[in-house]
Amino acid sequence: MNWIKCKDQLPNDNELVLVVNIDESDWEVTVGEYSATGWRVLNALGVVNSTGYFPTSEFTHWMPLPEKPTE
Repeated sequence: MNWIKCKDQLPNDNELVLVVNIDESDWEVTVGEYSATGWRVLNALGVVNSTGYFPTSEFTHWMPLPEKPTE
């Protein structure tokens, strides 16, 4: 799987994906979902953060989640 630039394509609405924000000196990966309202990110417990929606410009790239383990 490869990272997809958000400016090129966005995921389907409400699809859980990996999202990343890359700036000049740092980067961070998290699980999120996109909708017309913006991005929502999940915390470590898999619960949508109460901070609400982040603007589309907050993240630079996304990729589908990998398949779950079989064992």
